[in-house]
Amino acid sequence: MATNVVFLRSMQFLGGHLVTYPLLYQLRQLFPNDRLHVVGTDPIAAHYEGTPWVDSYIQAECARKKLAALKGVSRSFVLHYSSEQYALLTFLRRIGVRSGFRNGRVSDFLWTHRWKKDPNEYLGLANLQLARQLSDFCPETVARGAMAALAETADPTLPLAQVVFIPGGGAGAYKRWHIGSYVALADALKAQFGLQSFCFITGPGEAQEADYIAGLGRADFHVARNRSMADIARLCLHARLMVANDCGPSHIAQNVAGKYVGLFHDHEPQWFWHRSGAVELTPDNGTCDIQSITVERVAQACGRLLDFVLIRK
Repeated sequence: MATNVVFLRSMQFLGGHLVTYPLLYQLRQLFPNDRLHVVGTDPIAAHYEGTPWVDSYIQAECARKKLAALKGVSRSFVLHYSSEQYALLTFLRRIGVRSGFRNGRVSDFLWTHRWKKDPNEYLGLANLQLARQLSDFCPETVARGAMAALAETADPTLPLAQVVFIPGGGAGAYKRWHIGSYVALADALKAQFGLQSFCFITGPGEAQEADYIAGLGRADFHVARNRSMADIARLCLHARLMVANDCGPSHIAQNVAGKYVGLFHDHEPQWFWHRSGAVELTPDNGTCDIQSITVERVAQACGRLLDFVLIRK
């Protein structure tokens, strides 16, 4: 039985880990009988070992531990694109497949399989490109397959909705389009396009927003509080439309490859998957004030994605 290893970048926020999910899923599809280990510097074993694809997580803060993690490994996939040490470590261990980013480093020539790092490419797609150098596939199909696999353990009783809203933004208020704007957007989508059910996905950092939505007492609104990644995947897979701030769970929404509108305080190409069926909206007044994105503008973007005919009264 062979062993594959993925070396993570150290990421503070959840989104940096969720963009690895499609790659991990695809490695399991390509090599179903192989072991898959993930190596990182942070104590996050529970997060990765809780996925359907990873056999073990190895915490390795120093070069000696990283080199030890490569013992007996057949293939390595390195998500770092600035450090020189990973190409050297995998070369010293004589790993047969050494896949990494070409990014103007001295050690770039040591990769057996490489992808040019592009700062304008969505991180989840860039990660997938490393596996794509071994065997071609459709990235959107793979990403959706990963989310479907994740959703297999979801709560089947969780109410589904036509529209999923994700009003989070763990990095700060500057990333949060106001919850009142989401409510106004729901009213616009209901009046203009006949959409009838809306789910607000909230985490521990959005308790106030969740209480506000629940307090409205609206039958067309449902709050999914502090749900698992599997539950969020299930909600997004069954939605006709998703609208999200730039936050961790937004990457689950993006990776289901459905109709998606992303709201950003500034242009963030590494965190938005530019593809058919997805729209990035940013402030158009040069202020980086996410609140300046109007409800009308978001509703229009939603309508274009869904190709709805305006309901006339």
